[in-house]
Amino acid sequence: MGDYQEYAASAEYLHLLSGPAWPALRPRLSAALSGVTANAGPVLELGAGTGLGTDVLLDTLGNEVLAVEPSAALRGVLLARLVDGERAGRVTVFPGGATEVPLPDRIAAVVGMHMVGHLAPPERKRLWAAVRNGSRPARPWCSTCSPRPRPSRCRSSRG
Repeated sequence: MGDYQEYAASAEYLHLLSGPAWPALRPRLSAALSGVTANAGPVLELGAGTGLGTDVLLDTLGNEVLAVEPSAALRGVLLARLVDGERAGRVTVFPGGATEVPLPDRIAAVVGMHMVGHLAPPERKRLWAAVRNGSRPARPWCSTCSPRPRPSRCRSSRG
């Protein structure tokens, strides 16, 4: 586990900046996880950030959550938000990246909101294979991706 610095400049603002996206994401994530049962194992949350997705998992499911977050600053916010004993008792926070977490034998669901783009293609392949081999294949796998920008013409600045 290295010293993950990608959010060093924005970590103190990320929770506030990310909040507006979650009213639309919350019902979609909840619906995608509707078939997950508490006895199916923990939910693996990759790139848990400050815990906005963790909130949805805790509110929607009865499963334990394995929250993986490489940024110390974002983990600090997540942990501070989990001080309530009931919530904290259901979440294990792993201080590392998605490809570094020791995977449990069973995984009920995989959630990776706003994090797939942080992994290089070989890391993604390795992660997908590890998760696929470690659990039943029918579980939900929920993630978000940034929309592709539309091509546009640029004017030449040459005189």
